[in-house]
Amino acid sequence: MTKNIITTTFLIFINFCFSQTTIEGQVYDNKTKEPLESVSIYIENTHYGTVTNSEGKYKFTFKAENTAITFSYLGYETTEINSSEIPCEIFLSEHDNVLEEILITNNSVSSILKDVLKTTKKALKKPLLQETYNREFSKINGEYNYFADGIVEYHIRNNGKKIKSDTYLKQSRTLTSPSKNISEVIEAIPVKYDVKDQIKEGFGDYELLKHLYKREDRYDFVLKTKTYNNSLTHNIIEFKPKNTAINDNYEGKHLSGNFLFVGKVVYDSASKLILDMVLKKASNSDKDALYMKNFIITFKYFDVRQKASYRIDGDNYILVYKKEYHKLHLYKALGKEYDTEYEFYTSLNTLSYKEITGKLDRNNRYKNTTIYKNGNQYTNEFWDNNSILSTEEEENFINSIK
Repeated sequence: MTKNIITTTFLIFINFCFSQTTIEGQVYDNKTKEPLESVSIYIENTHYGTVTNSEGKYKFTFKAENTAITFSYLGYETTEINSSEIPCEIFLSEHDNVLEEILITNNSVSSILKDVLKTTKKALKKPLLQETYNREFSKINGEYNYFADGIVEYHIRNNGKKIKSDTYLKQSRTLTSPSKNISEVIEAIPVKYDVKDQIKEGFGDYELLKHLYKREDRYDFVLKTKTYNNSLTHNIIEFKPKNTAINDNYEGKHLSGNFLFVGKVVYDSASKLILDMVLKKASNSDKDALYMKNFIITFKYFDVRQKASYRIDGDNYILVYKKEYHKLHLYKALGKEYDTEYEFYTSLNTLSYKEITGKLDRNNRYKNTTIYKNGNQYTNEFWDNNSILSTEEEENFINSIK
């Protein structure tokens, strides 16, 4: 009898220790009532969290009970709510008493951007193992044709000269439309994307941003500062092209050498670390498309966009969210004719991170460029645990081909 009581008590204790709580809902701007994308949702002093999707929706699972959940978004008041009292809809308010000024500096704004990127790179002082949820999907002629996602771990470190990263794909899922032969199209598409580079780019290694200060003669820069409640201060570098130069040819190097961009970089004025970055091609019209034609391939590259957000967590500096978009039209590849509009989307959010001192087995590194190429390799429904939620449109496609 005593033994049974002890066993029952032990099982209750184990269940309590490992019990999980799940909350879900949607986050909006309190003034406009528009959904907010990439709101960071986490528990203070932990290394776990998630973000909202483009519809402001989220789902967050955690082990603690009756704890405060933090909702944080750049330019808005940080909100903490007890997990047992969180409503389905949350409305975040922009900071009050915001003072915005244009800064006049003796240094060129492009050189300031260069310094900010260098500081961001140096922020990785200790090796990290960053667990992320990555997803990628594409459209052919406006219709979804595949969806792939996975749990990707990045072992990142800084050797003083450049960021190094080993990529480990822990689980993956691939869903494809049965009506299209997408493998052939994907192999032919010249999209500049590699899942292995996502974290490295996030730590100050953005080729597209580097282009801005390397070709500063092509851009107009404005440096602004925002002070919230007479205390917190962010600086903002805004940029746009001086003109809409036509991209007559493809230089064969990097998109940055061919496209003109518009966007902004927000950074903390004290630490000089990037907090938010938005960049997109200045125009996606036909006349400004990147055109390439040779005996191997013919295509027009219409658009490329990037967005990223970060969080300073004590001594750690974490890439919380990163998103990319590419759009092009393929006409010919390897002797075969096409008439295909292709759109490629990818995003990641950080699930957890920790400092790491030991070495991992580098023989197990993932070597392909996309998650899609790994196929279905999973042991549980990993996409249901703090990942970026699919939008309604994406979910309809996923359900149609499961």
